[in-house]
This record gives sequence, C-alpha cells and structure tokens, in this order.
Amino acid sequence: MRICLLIPVPDREMIFVQQPVEALYAATILAEAGHDPSIVDTRVEDPVLDRPELIFLITQTYDLTQCNSISLNNAAALVTQVRREHPGVPIVAVGMHASLEPEMTKRDLGVDASLPGELEASIPWFVAAYTEDVAALTGPLDAAPQTVDPATLPVPDYSLIDVARYWSEVIDPATGELSNSTNGLLFANRGCPYTCSYCFVWFGAKIRRREPAQVVAEMRAQLEHGVRDFFFLDYTFTIVPTWVRELCDLIRAEGLDVRWLCQTRVERVNPELLATMKAAGCMGIYYGVESPWIAEVELDKPSSRELIEKAIRDTAAAGIHPLVFILFGAENGDPEKARELYDFLAGLPGTFLPSVLLPRPFTGLWSRHTAGQPKPTTWAEYDRIATRLRDEMSGRPEVARVHEEILRLPNFIGNVPKPEVRTS
Repeated sequence: MRICLLIPVPDREMIFVQQPVEALYAATILAEAGHDPSIVDTRVEDPVLDRPELIFLITQTYDLTQCNSISLNNAAALVTQVRREHPGVPIVAVGMHASLEPEMTKRDLGVDASLPGELEASIPWFVAAYTEDVAALTGPLDAAPQTVDPATLPVPDYSLIDVARYWSEVIDPATGELSNSTNGLLFANRGCPYTCSYCFVWFGAKIRRREPAQVVAEMRAQLEHGVRDFFFLDYTFTIVPTWVRELCDLIRAEGLDVRWLCQTRVERVNPELLATMKAAGCMGIYYGVESPWIAEVELDKPSSRELIEKAIRDTAAAGIHPLVFILFGAENGDPEKARELYDFLAGLPGTFLPSVLLPRPFTGLWSRHTAGQPKPTTWAEYDRIATRLRDEMSGRPEVARVHEEILRLPNFIGNVPKPEVRTS
C-alpha cells in the first residue's frame, strides 16, 4: 500500500526545523512490513503526494510537543488542499492532538479518523487493521497501542528524507562559535519524571530508553548521509548517568567523528560526567533554567540559583557551551526582577533562548488558571484561552521594555549570525 506521512507547517514561528523522527521510525516499520511509505514534510518542501492510498497527517512532530502549536489552522488548510488534489483518499490525524482530543481533532481538521498513540506504535497497528478491513477507518480506535518501547525500534531509513533540509544550532569545535547548519535528530530516552507546571510532557513520566548501541547505529547511518552534528531530543538527557557514560564510551570506542548537543536539568550534571560527555563530542548543553529565581515562583521547579550558576560554570569549564532556556513572564510583572534577569543573562558565559510563559492545555499551569471554567470545544478555543492567559501574565510595560533590551544582547540566540542553510 502507498502510504504518505504528511507533516504540515506548525502554527508557530520556526526557529529550527528538525528531522521528523517519528515519521522516519513509522515509515521504516511500514516498509519492513511490505508497504510503500513516503514522507512529505511541508516545512521544507511543497505538498506533492505521489498517488497515496492512505494518508497520515502528523499534526505535531515530536521535537515540538513540549512547546506545541495549540491551534491547527495550517493543518486544516493542508487537509483542504489534499482533499482537492486527492479526492477519496482517507486521511487519518495522528500524534499529540489526536491523542489528547481525538473527536475534537477529527472535527476541527475534517479528517476521516483521529488515531491516538505514539506514531511508531499506532500507525503500524492501524495499517494492519485497515489492510484486513477498510471498516477500521470508521470503527473505534481506542484499542490502538499508545506507547512504544524505544529499544524495539529499527534504525530509520534516512533515504526517506533529504537530510540536508533539516537544521538547528551547531557549534564549531575549532572556534566554539554557534551557528545554524544541517543537524540530525536523535531521540534516545522518552519520558520525564519531573512535574514542572508549565511543561507539557506527552511521553509520560516513565523513562523508556534506547540502547546505546542503537543510538550509535543511528549516528553511523546518518554519517553515511553526510550528517555529523546531532541534537538529542531527550528531555533530561543525563537522567541516568550510567547510560550516558556507556553511550559516550561507545561513541569513542567506535571512533565516530560526531558533535552533539543535548538538554537536561542543572541538578543532573557534575564535572566528571561533563568531562565524559565532552570527550565523546558534546559541544553544548541546553539547561531549562527558565529564570535564576525559578525555585521562588509557583512553577514547581525547585532549582536554586546557586545550583543553576554552578552547573553553568562547570559546563563552561568542561569546554561545553552552556545554553539556557528562559521564560519571560516568570518575573510576575516586577520590573526589578526583569532587570535582574537582564544582568544575569548579560553575564552568562553562554547563549540563551527565551520564550514567553504560556499556560498550555493539559499542564498544571493550565489547570491552575482555568479551574471551574467550561472545557473548550475546539483547538482554536484552547489557543484563544492560552493566549489570553499569557497576555495577562506577561506583566507591565516596564517589564516588556526590559525584555526588548534583553533581546538586543549579543548572546541571545536570535542575534547569533546564521549562515545560509543548505537545501537540496
């Protein structure tokens, strides 16, 4: 069966375009089962579909689920276009939106079905059921498997995409300079046991790991396609230090000439572990700092300023570039706090990436601010409520002016020179 995995442009600014790792895994599994899958990623190419018999619309790629697009305007427009060009071909919505609000997602998009679950598990299950009986399209889909064991996944077939079209931050090992360039995405550990109230974790609290040998095999497969720089999507990469050491030792034993970035918490690093990571090609670490006084606000993240600053110092001392996520809005409208944030970031021995504190649906922060209110009936309504709450929490004009000053700092990632990204 000719099956298309279709990815719309998200309803948000794209500051990077990562490989669609979920589509790669799912398509590779489908190919192994004898089907003819294709990936059409409209973030990097025109929506040209080659005579599909079944279409899966991926409303949100895995790399954006934490900071997801709440609304589905672009996805709905793409469905309309595909319906016009390929009438009669079934379209099934998959991913985060279909899992959280299946009927709402089906209705908002005008698709034939809304399939919950992680794509690598749910898509092959549905294709098998649909191949046996097309009535599966209109039947109940709540029996679909919801999660996958990452250790059971194959090494993706990277020939299904043009790897040169995917990019994000890379760090030059010779100069230490940060820029944007071709990058591969690795997703080795799913889940996060922490419960920050602003953070949406679709993959659950339980840590599910890919074996280090499997990760190295994915690196090697991408090296064959010319990819040398990687980003680990794992929400807390260093959550299991023994796993990290095993992976780093294997990278070195295999002699892989790779460079990579990851993300973790300041509580989960130490100088010894950082040295091990550096020796295996780690060039930068994103820390979810959010604000230097994050432990003092009601966001359920007890990371002390002392620990934040120590982790940043230790990271820089190890020769790894510190990168920090920052949440505008954590100042609670206090201009003095905003100025304190400016001073903290101006003295940062690394780069920062800010976003605005947004209560996202299905987070603790959302529940806290919408308690007792009627449940939204569309994703657009979810988006309107979240936007209103964000604006209410964003603070006074004096704070906004300091934010504008912060965005002019040379170590804001938006001010880092970016070479032209190669597309072919």
